[in-house]
Amino acid sequence: MLETLLAAFAVSAGNLAAAASIGAVEYSKAVQTRVVAAFALFEGGMPVLGVLLGEHLSEVLSSAAKPVAGAALALMGLYLLIRLRRETIVTPHPLSSGRAIVVTAALLSLDNLVVGGTLGAAGVGLLVAAATFGTVAVLVAYLGLKVGRTMSVAAARAGDSLGGTLLVALGLATATGVL
Repeated sequence: MLETLLAAFAVSAGNLAAAASIGAVEYSKAVQTRVVAAFALFEGGMPVLGVLLGEHLSEVLSSAAKPVAGAALALMGLYLLIRLRRETIVTPHPLSSGRAIVVTAALLSLDNLVVGGTLGAAGVGLLVAAATFGTVAVLVAYLGLKVGRTMSVAAARAGDSLGGTLLVALGLATATGVL
């Protein structure tokens, strides 16, 4: 359970920055509600798909599943850190339609698919992953929207950096058997 909670917060750190940039635009309450709902749906749903894929992967890999899952988490974290270093400007998200909200949430949740897959390979249950990631997504999206007006670009980038670092640490702990 701790591994799942840490993974959910790690991937959501980047989503905090995205939600804050959305909140900075001052959308209506209805748009903000759709943003939170879309984040919850995709952030909670992608790990479920990942867990299902990861369980299959676990059967194929047998005893190597946990180290492979840990390595995948660490690689995802490294990817996030490298991407962050290459980005120079964080700009607010223009959400003019429901479709834009759904596309944004879907793209932001792709890392959850990978993390869900590694958790599934490590034996984490489907309902635990869905409930944990969905709950964390709602909290992070709501918090991000609320603090978006006051959050600086540097703080948003720090959230992304924290998320990548946590994924690397979690991956290494999983791969080495600490978690």
